[in-house]
Amino acid sequence: MSRQKRKSLAVREDAVKRITEAIKRRGTKISSYLAELFTSAAEVERVGLYAPRVLIEQKLLSGLTPFTPIIVPLEALLSGRYEVEKWRKVGERIGRALRALNIDVGEVAEVLAGKVPWISKEGARLIITPSADDGATQAISELIIGLAVEGGLEAVRHGDVTIVSLKAR
Repeated sequence: MSRQKRKSLAVREDAVKRITEAIKRRGTKISSYLAELFTSAAEVERVGLYAPRVLIEQKLLSGLTPFTPIIVPLEALLSGRYEVEKWRKVGERIGRALRALNIDVGEVAEVLAGKVPWISKEGARLIITPSADDGATQAISELIIGLAVEGGLEAVRHGDVTIVSLKAR
């Protein structure tokens, strides 16, 4: 096994103390946490985003948690009030685009579904169980299903329940 080179970084002591405490609360090792943090930051930077800003935005969005915010593409909102077929078509377009860009469609579906109360994650699957018949729940569900199917994921309906595999076929 070859040893990878290591580098030292100078970081303010108070920042090191805060992050070390947080890492310990999570019950993980400092080295593995920092390796994952650096790898994630590099991925974010690779797509043109500023990693510290992404973390700050996520912190700000977490303040909206009591309001159950979800991510919905503007095109879907502008396509008409909960016209389910239009929302599915928007999802399909997004799924095709993500696949063409070689972006992990399963990860995107998981993020989109993350705060939606009637969608739960179980292992490598999303379980979609729209509970209301108001159009909105069905439209958002269809958007995610369309994205998944056209993005190369499997979606199987069982009555009102749809199971989406987060791993590509």
